[in-house]
Amino acid sequence: MIKSILHSQSPIVKLFFLLVLSIGGLSVFLFFAALMMKLIWGISFLSDPSVLENLSDPYIVDANRFMLIFQHIGFFILPSLVFLYVGTKDPRNFILWKRQFQFSTLFIVVGILHFLAPFVNLLISWNEAMHLPDFLSSVEANMRLMEDSAGRLTDALVSMNTPNELIYMIFIVAVLPAIGEELMFRGIVQRLLSQQFKSYHIGIWITALLFSALHFQFFGFFPRVFLGAVLGYLLIFSGNIIYPMIAHFFNNFSSLVLAYMIQHKIIGDEIETIGGQQEWLYILPGLIVSGLLFYFLWRKRSVSIGQEYIERNYIEGAL
Repeated sequence: MIKSILHSQSPIVKLFFLLVLSIGGLSVFLFFAALMMKLIWGISFLSDPSVLENLSDPYIVDANRFMLIFQHIGFFILPSLVFLYVGTKDPRNFILWKRQFQFSTLFIVVGILHFLAPFVNLLISWNEAMHLPDFLSSVEANMRLMEDSAGRLTDALVSMNTPNELIYMIFIVAVLPAIGEELMFRGIVQRLLSQQFKSYHIGIWITALLFSALHFQFFGFFPRVFLGAVLGYLLIFSGNIIYPMIAHFFNNFSSLVLAYMIQHKIIGDEIETIGGQQEWLYILPGLIVSGLLFYFLWRKRSVSIGQEYIERNYIEGAL
């Protein structure tokens, strides 16, 4: 029987299986995406991948957006669902998916992300200003070239002329990552690493490092590690994966809406980087309020979840 066939395997074996699923899923979905792009736009991505670099062509930008959908589904969502089917006896309890939903917890989670924004912007500015040692100067130069290329792609993708484009990008950049990345990283990887090291703290931070590393952007590495850890603790303290999913969605959604409003001259662009220039008038109160909200969430937590979360042979129906 295929269902839960890997349930008794070690966390490391399960992580390797998840990696194989993700690589395989990405390969298959990119192949089908390339075929569909050939039919829709006449783009031969398989024979010439560089064709997607012509970001001055709006059709190429649309093709890149289309490709992102297939990447999210093929690398994150589908492999995670397959893993949960063959690797766990009770997928919903493994990832802490619960139907109970409290609006008070929702407001706390969204508030934490909102008030942390100035501090995250400060981390972004610090990370962007980092320099590697002189003997790694060539490595740094190449990394900055990659970062600039990724920045140009991001700018092209989030250049939204109409509300319909905004809605489309919300689906691609906020909805799909909130589901897929949280399902894989917080739902599966974090739990397996917590079981392996018998500590959800270690599981959270290693997962946050992997989460950030997978974006392949060194000069945004540390802010993503921090946000990944925040999402990890939100899962443990709330006991429900829906809350880090909402937090992830809120973070990406708010960035997109701000970008749209700035592009259309509704607001000034300074609001997007509040805290980035060490404006402690915003950073310190934000840290205090978010810290208090985290404390309230911690006080509401189920104490038993922290221990059950790291057990390899837990009774899945007990959570």
